Amino acid sequence: MNIKDIRIKEVFLAGMITVIISVCLWDFLMPSQKIYEAEDAQVVGAPVESQHSGYTGSGYVDFKRKSGEYVQWTVGVKQGGDYFLCFRYALGGKNDRPLRIIVNGEIMEEALNFPRTGDWSEWGRLVLEVYLEPGENAIRAVTSGNSGPNIDRLSVEPVKNRIFSFLGKV
Repeated sequence: MNIKDIRIKEVFLAGMITVIISVCLWDFLMPSQKIYEAEDAQVVGAPVESQHSGYTGSGYVDFKRKSGEYVQWTVGVKQGGDYFLCFRYALGGKNDRPLRIIVNGEIMEEALNFPRTGDWSEWGRLVLEVYLEPGENAIRAVTSGNSGPNIDRLSVEPVKNRIFSFLGKV
């Protein structure tokens, strides 16, 4: 595990330090997660690349245009309910880059902000909590006004299996 994958924020509450871990530690703590590589998903407009190191699978999706490019995963779940979507990505540009996140045709986030990771070979994680229907679900990340980060994969985990409490979106 790369130490840069762990970002810890200290919050002082009633004289005590509460540590909020703001990344997905599912790779090690949640063996029930499902992993979906971006290059194996439906990719429209954006190339699949392997130029920058540290990705999993055979490559990553490299968003280059400001609009219309997307990656769409088909995610199967047995039970409907709340799930964490954990996007593994790299972003070495000068600015954060948002993506529109659509689940089953409904916009969940108009502009989910992907913060800079520092370099195109430094991979971070961003978590979004959504409701998924039982059966197959279409999860789409779309460029909208900016080119996006490089997307390596999507991990999906039921909220009920979480070990840590996530406060808000991380």
